[in-house]
Amino acid sequence: MYYMATNVLKFEETEDKKYKASFQASGKVNVFLDRVDNSDVFVYLYPKGYDPVLFKRLKPERTNVLLELVIPSGGEVNVDIVSGTEVTQACYLTEEETFVYSVPASSVVFDDGDNFQAKLESGELKGDKGDKGDPGARGPAGTNGTNGADGKSVTAISLTTDTDGKVTGGTCTLSDGSSVAITVTTTPAS
Repeated sequence: MYYMATNVLKFEETEDKKYKASFQASGKVNVFLDRVDNSDVFVYLYPKGYDPVLFKRLKPERTNVLLELVIPSGGEVNVDIVSGTEVTQACYLTEEETFVYSVPASSVVFDDGDNFQAKLESGELKGDKGDKGDPGARGPAGTNGTNGADGKSVTAISLTTDTDGKVTGGTCTLSDGSSVAITVTTTPAS
């Protein structure tokens, strides 16, 4: 993984065998978690003058998780991220920060609990069909094919006539030594 312009989170084990990290933020925040095993993830907010409020509970399908949070503004809000399993690496980024991060599509979880991969496979993320594109450029000409085998030619024709001299049939001899019978068909005069 490659993080850039990030705020690293350190997770500490709690008395109830969970792992918690805290930070302050408001607005859009992305939180990335790399964990040793799969478990639920909880997000708690601490608004001024109030007890902690469960903001979000996720049941990710993978150990790596991307949380997209929109934390109510009006000043920095304390945020706790609690994982049911140990977190090996974690960071958060505010909407002003730029980042490069590689994460499986199934680890990107939306607010409705579905992950990016499931939405992609169901077609939910597919947009309207685009306009037809321009025709592509003509491709290069293909190579000429190999020459075919030499054909047969006529070497001799022998005709057969009747006593009146009318042709009644015959034989055509071809260049390969084979012969073809010649058939004569007469048409009555009209």
